[in-house]
Amino acid sequence: MPKPGRSVIFKTEHGEKLFEIISKKPYSWRYESDLWTVSMARDVLYEQTGTYFSKTRILSALHDLGFSFQKPDVKALERKNDKIEEWLNEVFPAILEEANTVGAKIYFEDESGISLNIFSGRTWSIKGQTPVVYRSGQRIKRTMAAAITTDGEMYFETYEGGTTAERYKSFLENLNNLDEGIKFVIHDGLPSHRSNLVKEYVESTNGKLKTFRLPGYSPELNPEEWVWDNLKKKLGKRAHKSIEDLTGHATEIMNEIKRDHKLIGSFYTHVYAQ
Repeated sequence: MPKPGRSVIFKTEHGEKLFEIISKKPYSWRYESDLWTVSMARDVLYEQTGTYFSKTRILSALHDLGFSFQKPDVKALERKNDKIEEWLNEVFPAILEEANTVGAKIYFEDESGISLNIFSGRTWSIKGQTPVVYRSGQRIKRTMAAAITTDGEMYFETYEGGTTAERYKSFLENLNNLDEGIKFVIHDGLPSHRSNLVKEYVESTNGKLKTFRLPGYSPELNPEEWVWDNLKKKLGKRAHKSIEDLTGHATEIMNEIKRDHKLIGSFYTHVYAQ
């Protein structure tokens, strides 16, 4: 972890990523805990963006994003919280029923960042000779956005940087233009998903495209998460010389997954077993 130095501007994309991080449980980021701390949030944000912020700045950003430090209700592992129970027993069945009535195709959507593994902090070198790494202050990364259907189809895009309202609107436009069918898109509560720009676009489709929000803190309800699990396991077994190389490999793997309708269908049935 770098030592604090020259102050770094906390940009909108950092807020988007921090919201995405905290909206998932710490175990989603390889922590053996259900409880977030400011230090953990700072470290994951650094791993995901390559930008280091002080705990004070992260704390301020969390408040700005609408988070507060609270004592959680402790419940048995087997017990679902009210919102998740409502989603499973009422909301999602209603979405399915409406989709069947109007002939809509249901998509589960999510985004994931990919970048060269610069955050490990270690490399191989001759004993006694400290390696030197020269790195630009600008971290180059890509974001992949993907949506899978309940019957095993997938659409995905790759773009530079994080997910902004403009980029998400463009993704929805491209998804909507795949065919003339009605589409229901289920996604999480990322700020870009809730932006006025996106809301206005969805309204402009006059029902051809509708969006539904998953309960907070429930990535396990999104089958699309299994796409990222498959992608990152396969990416971890390959060497990437550059961000372009990494992006190319990721695209190849995503296309392999896209062709495997049975695999994609299993992601859905794994979460929503009939």
